Amino acid sequence: MINILIVEDMPETRELLCAQLSILGYEVMACADAEKALTIYQKTFYAILVVDLGLPGMDGLELCRRIRSLPQGALSMILVITGQDAPHVLHEALGAGADDYLVKPVDIETLKIRVTIIQQRYMHRLQRRQVQEELLRYREQLEDLVEKRTAELKQTNLALQREVHKHTQARQSLYDSEERYRILFESASDLIFTLDDQGNYCSANPKTAQNFGIPAEELVGKNLRDFFPEPVAESRIAILKKIFHTPEPHWLPDVQIDTPQGKKWFSTNLSPITNERGQVKYVLGIGRDVTARKQTEEELVTSRSLLEEVVDRRTVELKEMNLRLQQEIEHHTIVEMALKSSEANLRTILDSSRQSFMLLDRDGIIQALNQTARKDARNVYGQEIAEGSRIDPAMFYGDPESILRHFEQALRGEFVSVEHKVQGKDKLPYWFVFHYNPVMTADGQVIGVCLAVSDITERKQMEMNLQETKETADGANKAKSEFLTNISHELRTPLNIILGYTQLLKKSGLTEKQLYAIETIQQSGDHLLKLVDDILDFSRFDLQKIKLRLTNIHFPTFLDQIVHHIRRKAQQKQLTFHYEAMSPLPEGIYADEQRLRQLLQNLLDNAIKFTQQGSVIFRVGEILGNPEIPGGKIVQNDPSKLMPDDNVHLIRFQIEDTGVGIDKSQWNRVFLPFYQIPHRWVPKAGTGLGLAISRKLARMMNGDLYVESIAGQGSIFWCDLKLPVITGPFQPLTENNPRYLIGFRGEKKTLLVVDDDEYSRKKLKEMLIPLGFTIIEAMNGSEAIRQADHTIPDLIIMDLVMPEMDGFEVMRRIRQNPKLEKAKILAISASAFPKTCEESFLAGCDDFLTKPLHFDEVLDRLQVHLGLEWLYEPLALGNFEEESQDPDPMVLPSREDLQTLLRFADLGNITGIQEMLENLTQQNSEFRAFVVKIDRLARKFDFEKMIFLLRSFVE
Repeated sequence: MINILIVEDMPETRELLCAQLSILGYEVMACADAEKALTIYQKTFYAILVVDLGLPGMDGLELCRRIRSLPQGALSMILVITGQDAPHVLHEALGAGADDYLVKPVDIETLKIRVTIIQQRYMHRLQRRQVQEELLRYREQLEDLVEKRTAELKQTNLALQREVHKHTQARQSLYDSEERYRILFESASDLIFTLDDQGNYCSANPKTAQNFGIPAEELVGKNLRDFFPEPVAESRIAILKKIFHTPEPHWLPDVQIDTPQGKKWFSTNLSPITNERGQVKYVLGIGRDVTARKQTEEELVTSRSLLEEVVDRRTVELKEMNLRLQQEIEHHTIVEMALKSSEANLRTILDSSRQSFMLLDRDGIIQALNQTARKDARNVYGQEIAEGSRIDPAMFYGDPESILRHFEQALRGEFVSVEHKVQGKDKLPYWFVFHYNPVMTADGQVIGVCLAVSDITERKQMEMNLQETKETADGANKAKSEFLTNISHELRTPLNIILGYTQLLKKSGLTEKQLYAIETIQQSGDHLLKLVDDILDFSRFDLQKIKLRLTNIHFPTFLDQIVHHIRRKAQQKQLTFHYEAMSPLPEGIYADEQRLRQLLQNLLDNAIKFTQQGSVIFRVGEILGNPEIPGGKIVQNDPSKLMPDDNVHLIRFQIEDTGVGIDKSQWNRVFLPFYQIPHRWVPKAGTGLGLAISRKLARMMNGDLYVESIAGQGSIFWCDLKLPVITGPFQPLTENNPRYLIGFRGEKKTLLVVDDDEYSRKKLKEMLIPLGFTIIEAMNGSEAIRQADHTIPDLIIMDLVMPEMDGFEVMRRIRQNPKLEKAKILAISASAFPKTCEESFLAGCDDFLTKPLHFDEVLDRLQVHLGLEWLYEPLALGNFEEESQDPDPMVLPSREDLQTLLRFADLGNITGIQEMLENLTQQNSEFRAFVVKIDRLARKFDFEKMIFLLRSFVE
């Protein structure tokens, strides 16, 4: 590897040269002064030296002279670097021993070319020196040989003269000498031959014969004209004759000849060989192959031409570069003027801004600021700030540690925005937002901070006003909620009593006119209760406090109950009602039964309400793909390919009617709260919340509610719900499997009923005592605490609203009694707000129900919290469905018996109906199917259906 020593005092140039020459594959050493470079060179030889002429101390010219004065200095190549492109400088450098030069600034491409040329010249110099050394060595060997031979000959002649008897020994000695000469002659790598004065070869070593492509013995006798062009041969023969005439050595011009190995250049030296009389016997020629040297010289010539071309081209480029530099200087001048103008414009804009700007260096000294910053500091803080002054952290908001912390964050490259309230010099509050923006250089170094301060006092005052308005609105909303809670309690409590007594009165043997009046009261009460529930539900939706209570639902039974309820309403309006299951449906689903029932009954009630004649169709089925099927049609699917997820089914509930219809422009409005469809024969009844609540319920159940309708022809409402499916065994209570609750298995349970309303307590006693529960009553909180401590009940049914001590306080005190820690508490209230429910659980209840109470809900909670297993009794009179499949028709009792049963049903006399059915069973077993049918309706207190059925039998 070629090693290079760089001597340059400028670090940038030195590093550039080292980097570029290392990339080219050279082994590079660098130093900054000539003395050190000379020391390094004396220790280690360097093939190439790159020397700056303008070195401190010993300059580059002196270093070149000293290098050349050293023994190894003649072989090294020196490339000087100068900042002056003047002829006299270059002349001095070449005179001091430099081989080439470069002009600063150093062009990388020119450097590469010059170094490459210098390397080639070094290789040629090295090769030429090696050739010269080898030639000198051979010549010295030859001269030694000649001298030795001469001495031997002299000795031989002397020996011949002195001792004739030693002639044989001398001959042998001569023979040995000749043999050594022959070995040297034949093994030499140079061409060694002898010629006479006519150019004929007298002898030649194998190397000479090899270059001419013939054996050595054949070469003897050949003439130079046989191998060289005629001009060359004649010229050399003339020189031979001259040497024979004047015995002096001659160097022949290099000549190129054709050899078996190709064209080669040879350099030849001719020396006369004389006898003892000084006469030339023959001429000794020694030829050396200089093809490599010639090629190197040719390459040097080519490189020099190339270098001259590069220098010329570089000169042109430098001229063009100078021209471009002049143009760039002119452009920069124009740009500088534009920047000054832009800076003035920017300062004008910043001074016009309502935001304060300050540019700070790392020490917090103001480098620039706008007029707003000056004005705010003067008007708000009562201080003057200017460029060059240090920012005072305490000036802004009296918290210097905070502003210093944010300033240091910005110096670390973070963008910080912080809001502060300050007190101005006028003692009034001001609000500002401080933005700390780091100012960075192109390489990402933070050199300062731009502090932007925005006055948000007006916005803050508006926000405070809005907050006051919001608090006022929240107070009004809270008052509204409390009002609705109170109204709920005040309405539900009397409604509970009204509806309860209407049910009792219907069973007390009233006349037909009285029964009609009682039914009117009950219907009005039910309607009023639904209005209250709708208003409360909508209020809860508005407050986002509706929560789903998911339970296992037997889906076919659930749908049968809804269909049965709607079919009665349709019959009352003489409408046709159809229910269609459009695909196989799951046996059980997991959903909020109350809310799903509310959703479907709202839609079906609306269909009945807005249909004067025609029909209502209720379709249920599973769907695949996009639920928004055009026209609201249900796809009938293969049950085995319904859903990829076996646990969730997408089920559509669709209601079609032939009612008044809805104009397309009103489709979206029907889901708005309090909106009612205007029609001349449809009275404006209700709250207009049904569809709004239904859509909210559908969306809570991961679905939505849609409508398509044509005014005057009818409507289609449908919703698609994703319902989890119950996959285990399910034993529903259906009409095909009639059973009647008679009690529970296990020990008797004691219940404490706490309510200040006597009727409510009485109603619960009538429900629960027949099932085997022990009922203890308490009409206020104090009595409840005493009874609970004395009797230790299994479960307490606690009304929340009572005089003196409310149910919340009673529950808290009961929970503090260690004796009652296992007692379960079921809280009941007319308030249906979630807040009431949450407060009840916080007070210590285990479950919560709203009034009016439903028998099945109470039983469900008792079963859950007491771990009950209900006992049922099958219908003693047999299974009606099995009897109804008998091919013989139902046998009816006499008309008089039918009329008696009809009268009992009109009066709600359940005892009279059961006694009458037992008498009919005893009279004739053929009445069994009839008795089963009526007995099932009686046990369900379904007097309406019973009356309808008995009237059809009488007629």
